[in-house]
Amino acid sequence: MTDMTTTNELPKDAWDAVLAAGEEREYRRGAWIFVEGDPPGPAFAVIEGEVRVEATREGFAVELGLFGVGSLFGELSAIDGRPRSASAIATETTRLAAVGIPEFNQLLTQHPTLAAAMLRVMATRLRATTTFAVEHAPKDVDRRLAATLVELAITRGVEEGTIVMLDVTQGELAGMLRVDPESMSGAIKRLRARGLVLPGRRSLHVVNIRALEAMARG
Repeated sequence: MTDMTTTNELPKDAWDAVLAAGEEREYRRGAWIFVEGDPPGPAFAVIEGEVRVEATREGFAVELGLFGVGSLFGELSAIDGRPRSASAIATETTRLAAVGIPEFNQLLTQHPTLAAAMLRVMATRLRATTTFAVEHAPKDVDRRLAATLVELAITRGVEEGTIVMLDVTQGELAGMLRVDPESMSGAIKRLRARGLVLPGRRSLHVVNIRALEAMARG
């Protein structure tokens, strides 16, 4: 798995400027700092503790990173003024410096080292996110397929003993999940290898719905 932990991102002068401009806040373990879809808000610097950032995709929470002491998070919303694209949760008792939108953008203008550091941080995160997505893409398709098959089995499946028959083609499943036919074919082969499904000519037999449910939950 790609290491998505982020820490010690900024040079000392940039870090000191962020702390000086920020309002200190403390969060207990498990507290939400902001939630995906919230209005734009401040950028945060981690003074003490750790924060997990995650986003919801296809009904599942996807971890985007762990942010430790010396790191910034939530800066995208402060820069572009758009709603939060992810949620942030304190994984332990955590102290943060919250830098408001005007203050943070002023810092970027007044402190070139901070602006340069943020460009490097964003580039590093983009590379890590790309690698993470590539490494986990097959597993994500498999899990989404499992969730879809469970839903179809419940809503329109035909029971044949312990097996549930679904009148659905691989092409239709690919359309439902918005993936290419090759990715869908590979996902079905992997589920078949695990003894969870049996493909038919224009149908799919669910052999173990409980195992699919567990897989869908991750």
